[in-house]
Amino acid sequence: MSYSRITRAVVKPLLTIDLTLIKQDTGTEYTIKGYLQTVTEVELLARAGIWERYSVRGFFLPFYSIDGSIVKVEEGDRIKDPDGNEYVVGRVITQWYNGEAIYVEAYMEGV
Repeated sequence: MSYSRITRAVVKPLLTIDLTLIKQDTGTEYTIKGYLQTVTEVELLARAGIWERYSVRGFFLPFYSIDGSIVKVEEGDRIKDPDGNEYVVGRVITQWYNGEAIYVEAYMEGV
């Protein structure tokens, strides 16, 4: 598997934070690159009942190749930031362009 040209050129350089991905099914921890952002505009949609409320939005690669395994951020997984804050992934949205996965957006709630 390889990343799309857009992912390599545009997305990958923006994902600068070392995060810990904790897989729900096994508890295995992986160090991945990503970016976390406090949710703002989604709060307006949540108040209107259009969108579920999440506290943090994360941006990730469509997959990570770690020690010969393909690892993805999935619903139910946990993400730990460098400060030790931990979030559970509640919703995952894959962003596509011309049939290729460009990046993954995950909506998360603190635990």
